[in-house]
Amino acid sequence: MPGAVSYDIQADLPDGTHRDITGLRTPAFTPTIMFGTGIFSWRVRAEFPKAPFGFTPGPYSPTYLFTKSIREPTGAHADYNDDHILLSWNARPSVRHYRVQISGTPDFGGLLAENVLTDNTSYAPLLRYLGYRSLNTGRLYWRVAAVDEGNNVGDYTQPQLISRHPRMEITIRGSVKRGKRGTITIVVSNFETGGGIPRATVRVAGAGIKARRVRTDLFGTARLALRPRRGVLRISATKPGYRSATASLRVR
Repeated sequence: MPGAVSYDIQADLPDGTHRDITGLRTPAFTPTIMFGTGIFSWRVRAEFPKAPFGFTPGPYSPTYLFTKSIREPTGAHADYNDDHILLSWNARPSVRHYRVQISGTPDFGGLLAENVLTDNTSYAPLLRYLGYRSLNTGRLYWRVAAVDEGNNVGDYTQPQLISRHPRMEITIRGSVKRGKRGTITIVVSNFETGGGIPRATVRVAGAGIKARRVRTDLFGTARLALRPRRGVLRISATKPGYRSATASLRVR
């Protein structure tokens, strides 16, 4: 404004707070930190010199609205196989953290397998957290959102599907002795969730016995009565949609 010596700005933030910025010497203003999402409103007025000293304010401008959002990160990508998962995305400016969520359903409702903050633009889940116990398939969904300086979470990326074969694990309970009849319990479980796998095929061979096959029950458990000779019992478990597992038990 001709003759103006400074400017005052009034701003209302989305969280309901109010800010007054006075004495600006230039007709432009750029905030160094601006966090939060929603509608910001602002107006400005000029200050003119007053004789013999002081200032006379002019009228405020109309109120202007500005909608701020935190857009979702771009380039979301999952590099995975049966052994590992690496999630990555592109960096966004003015972001302090990223929120990563992993779920067994694309709507991310209910219990999340993971809900973590990271400062990096990548994340490799260990797949052994308690949250994975709610999942019983190899289908996982993940998404990521940017988090600003005020810990405001922005828009999430679209759910990304990770389809993989979970790994099985065999646990042997009990023991057998050479030439004596004994019973062993074989538990087949999901290595990542710890839950038992029903209807898995268990094969036991070696140590002088005829190879036997049996299926696990609803709790992933199978029981076998054996009379082996000296040697090693070789135990394997298979089921479609899972990686096979093997174990051994020495008979003395």
